[in-house]
Amino acid sequence: DAEYMADLRRKDPTELVPYILDKARESYHRREIEYPVEFILEMAFQAAQQDGSWAANQLSNWAFNRFDITWEPETIAQMTATDMREKLVEAQRKWIEGDALAKAVDAGIEKHREPEKLAEWAKERFGQEVTAKDLSDPTTRRELLLTKGKAMLRAELTQLERFVLLQILDQTWKDHLYVMDQLKGSVGLRGFAEKDPRIEYKHEGANMFKQMQKAVRDRVTDLIFRARLTNNAQTRNVYTAQQTRHDEAQSAIAQQGPEGEGSEGGSDEDAIAQSRHTRRAAAARKGDGPARSRSQQFKQRRKRR
Repeated sequence: DAEYMADLRRKDPTELVPYILDKARESYHRREIEYPVEFILEMAFQAAQQDGSWAANQLSNWAFNRFDITWEPETIAQMTATDMREKLVEAQRKWIEGDALAKAVDAGIEKHREPEKLAEWAKERFGQEVTAKDLSDPTTRRELLLTKGKAMLRAELTQLERFVLLQILDQTWKDHLYVMDQLKGSVGLRGFAEKDPRIEYKHEGANMFKQMQKAVRDRVTDLIFRARLTNNAQTRNVYTAQQTRHDEAQSAIAQQGPEGEGSEGGSDEDAIAQSRHTRRAAAARKGDGPARSRSQQFKQRRKRR
């Protein structure tokens, strides 16, 4: 926003990187607090279109299991979306920033002295896998349970991050294989410049792999702050009219959502419908680029002679 840009202009160039990193951490921490609540509310509102009482009951169970909040379905039906969001976000903040999680862990340890009983309680309370062996050491069990509790509080965000990372890796790796295939078809021409094609292929391939890794980091970092999962396990890009340099419109992350948000181009099916060999064949029919077959190149030389 304008205030943020004004702060950047006032900063010394040497202070820009630490300042931006601090802002990114603040934004990510805020997303840890807000996203799980926004996700469950969106799921509840979509389910309410089919069965309002069932959706209210599910939201009531989620609030109780997550924050020990007792909401009757009838009470939820009378609350506005804004009120529910504010109350749940405040509860999430208390559990992440405050001592609510520590109190719950201490109470569980006090009540269940045996590791087996404590492990059963932790699985039921936090929904995380933990064994009696993990909790056998009294000096480390509290820290382990706190870690499991934090994982519960950000479970929805972790699911989003995993989904985004897998989708980006899948699409980027396909693109990398296509580029490497093109390089393999053209690197032989460098022999005319008295360069070893094998060494050139090795160097170019290593550089392209590094570029692919950088692209994955950039795109994942960018989308983690902007994307969200829907009930059919798709992320919705919330860019408005902004055109990004990574061309998310060609990836599975930039699909158009139910409200028509952020879709900026063709679908993934259009982007990857053709295989690498099909693309090379299409390029060969046009008679241009390294995709031409060796027989076509030979015929061209014969004609010129």
